[in-house]
Amino acid sequence: MSGFLRQEFRELEVLNYITKLRFEGKLKPGVTGNTRYSLIKSFQQVYKDYCPQDVHSAIRWNKNDPILAGEPDDENFVWKKAGTEDNNTAPTKKRKREHDTNTDDVLALKNDVISNIKPPRKKRKIKEVDLHDRVRGMTWNENTWSCAYDSLLTILSHAYLTSTRKWNEKVANANQ
Repeated sequence: MSGFLRQEFRELEVLNYITKLRFEGKLKPGVTGNTRYSLIKSFQQVYKDYCPQDVHSAIRWNKNDPILAGEPDDENFVWKKAGTEDNNTAPTKKRKREHDTNTDDVLALKNDVISNIKPPRKKRKIKEVDLHDRVRGMTWNENTWSCAYDSLLTILSHAYLTSTRKWNEKVANANQ
């Protein structure tokens, strides 16, 4: 296993252990961070070289083989919502539409209120499925072991019942 892959698995184990302790309410104070690196760094400061017992032997760490320090984060980093910016711009004034003498253009400009739209049709209530309906097709007989024949005849009868015209055109004359 390469060193980078081992380091990745070690960091994931630390993050997993932090999550477990936090869920159980046993995480020591001082383990905090906005990013992966800062969280692992604070874990190492509080727990030192501690390695959880359930970590696989191939990726275990200790004082002689420690978890390497990752890339440092920007100390001033703060999470922000995407799309929000600190613009101190004044709200803009509303503009009035310029009306033309041509009535067609005026009608085209007035698109705020559309009065001639019909409300959508009401959806039809779908018939509820009765779970006590009998299943169409053959039922299996344990004495004759007719499973393969039952399947074939059920498929053929379904094809006949759902498209009788095609059945008569293509299948009915096949024996002549």
